[in-house]
Amino acid sequence: MMNKDYYTYGMQMPGRKQLRELDGNGDPVYVPANGIDGYRYGFSSMEKDDEIKGEGNSLDFGARLYDPRVGRWLSIDPLASKFPHLTPYSYVGGMVNVAIDPDGKDIVFTVSKSEDGKLIVTAKVNAKLVNESNKKITSEQMDVYAQRISQGIEDYWGANKGYLSDVYDDNGNLVSGAYDMVNVEVDITAVSEENPISSDDHVIRIRDKGKIPELSDDGESKYASKTAEGYAPEGKNIVYITSEVLDRTPASEGDYANTGLTSDGESSLERTVGHEFGHSAGLVSGRLGHNNVYYGNMMTPSSQKQHAGIKFVSEQIKHIISITKQINDGQQSIPDPE
Repeated sequence: MMNKDYYTYGMQMPGRKQLRELDGNGDPVYVPANGIDGYRYGFSSMEKDDEIKGEGNSLDFGARLYDPRVGRWLSIDPLASKFPHLTPYSYVGGMVNVAIDPDGKDIVFTVSKSEDGKLIVTAKVNAKLVNESNKKITSEQMDVYAQRISQGIEDYWGANKGYLSDVYDDNGNLVSGAYDMVNVEVDITAVSEENPISSDDHVIRIRDKGKIPELSDDGESKYASKTAEGYAPEGKNIVYITSEVLDRTPASEGDYANTGLTSDGESSLERTVGHEFGHSAGLVSGRLGHNNVYYGNMMTPSSQKQHAGIKFVSEQIKHIISITKQINDGQQSIPDPE
């Protein structure tokens, strides 16, 4: 067993690394550990490149190398054009305590402050849309669905659309409201030969009704109920939706306007995917506030029509920030039950 301590940006603390072994009597002993002992990985579970700069002073993130002594990349960000406000050599925009960079390209979450002191979370969503149903869908239709999903996530999750809802108790006291909503950079495209699924993508899989797989408590796969229109296991890179939601659009007037539901009270494509992406980010279908209900919240199930909506509360954003390093685990599919 290896024990290591790191400074904030990933530099290994001198003398704070030990290897636990057993002596001839079976008693544990601790010996100094170094690269020769064969442990290839360091800060953020990235592979060390010790040949030139010494042990742990250069880490291979895949897209580029990182120097944890200064908290800087050794080459510019390949996605620098998408983050013009950041130096292309900065690690996670300087927000190392609340953000991760899984491969040296994308920032998953960054946090900044607005002029009035509120925290603003910036999130990025990369996903591919693939049809696994029996519904005949042309490539042009897939592009339209991908664009609708992108716009829906941007609208429903985005701060500039003003959808953040603070929650008050029955006495008018603020229950939550410390955060502005998420600024979202969305890139959702349809899968094709020229646009295959990459290892760091989320994958939105279209399935026939009754053929959405889900994980049971023991980790085995099973089919969700035939009424389920979407499923996303918490923290993973998978979203399943049924083909039935594809042509449903949000109501613009009437009882269900601004809820993400259709004029008939069904879940639209935009709300279905937005809700399931909440699960991918670690949120649960929750309840809070007056009568113990999330009024108008994105994570309220669409079946609860009187309470479903497109809003988030600050405590949900706080929760996402707190578990950032536990999400995006890379799993992009669930095996179909045998």
